[in-house]
Amino acid sequence: MESVLTKKHYLYILRKIKSHFAAYRIDAYVITFLPHIKYASGFSGSNAICIITQKRNYLITDKRYIQQAKNETFGWEIVESDGDIFKTVKEKKLLQKSNRIGIDGNHTAYAKYLELKSIFSESKILPISELIEDCASVKGQYEIECIKTAVDITTKVFEKILDLIRPDIRELEISAEISYLQKVLGAEGDAFPPIVASGKNSAYPHAHSTKKKIKYGEIITLDFGCLYKGYHSDMTRTIFLGKPEEKFKKLYGIVLEAQKKGIEVVSAGVKCKDVDFAARNFIDKLGFGKYFTHSLGHGIGLSIHEAPHISYKSSEVLQKGNVITIEPGIYMQNIGGIRIEDILLVTDSKPKILTKASKDLIIL
Repeated sequence: MESVLTKKHYLYILRKIKSHFAAYRIDAYVITFLPHIKYASGFSGSNAICIITQKRNYLITDKRYIQQAKNETFGWEIVESDGDIFKTVKEKKLLQKSNRIGIDGNHTAYAKYLELKSIFSESKILPISELIEDCASVKGQYEIECIKTAVDITTKVFEKILDLIRPDIRELEISAEISYLQKVLGAEGDAFPPIVASGKNSAYPHAHSTKKKIKYGEIITLDFGCLYKGYHSDMTRTIFLGKPEEKFKKLYGIVLEAQKKGIEVVSAGVKCKDVDFAARNFIDKLGFGKYFTHSLGHGIGLSIHEAPHISYKSSEVLQKGNVITIEPGIYMQNIGGIRIEDILLVTDSKPKILTKASKDLIIL
């Protein structure tokens, strides 16, 4: 492991996971979802399961990853499996005294669930939906530092990419440059395929970069992020190639003000739906509510979308240590769309805005 901070972090995560055992009345917890394995242990390989009991922590993987697992984890017993991992668990009696076994209910494949039930027929297998999600939604200092680094890389790429945008360059060319520059600046890779959407394409909230050539006078939506030590960044900026029409300048101002109003109410103890309402209500009162077609934001960490959900449908309450996005948008089909997105750290008072990229109206 890299540092004392990292070791402390993973011991803290294990204690946090085990603190839920009593509430769920389980003796052990089995993790099969790779992002959750990364969260709990630090292991970044592609084949493993984790088993956590009150006294022992096992990471079971095949011989390809044994040394990697030893290098990346702290506080775990690494167990080699020559074949079926669950059968290895039974053969080595890793869950021998567990009568109630919790599993990662949102992410364990049904076939794996049935296999567990068959192999451990004497135990009760309990799908638990939110245990890891609840733990992971509140970030520790190590996680916050990883996200900050990812955000800083993305900000630097945004500043560099502005110099490359010109008439007749293709969306896919810009997207490829984003991926390249993020890696050059220290990222492990993209958080998701970079979105470069120009002109009418910008009216699609989750557009795909295409071979379309960017034209003078068009809106351009840039939505991208990177991975750093498994943690994600996510940023959206809308810029203009050439002087925009007044209606687009007006819409940009509305989206920017809506984001500001959402950010203003972010604080520990605030309902997520109230944050969404603050931005949505502003857009709605100006007559553009029907063009804001998604939730205001989401949690971010080892997954690009995780708890809490900043939505008018959400029953969640913000907690200190949540890292979230705030990203209002207005999308008008066959015309264009505008979205502005930042990452925030929730505190007991005003949120800390981690995204430093300019939100001034940029005209290239």
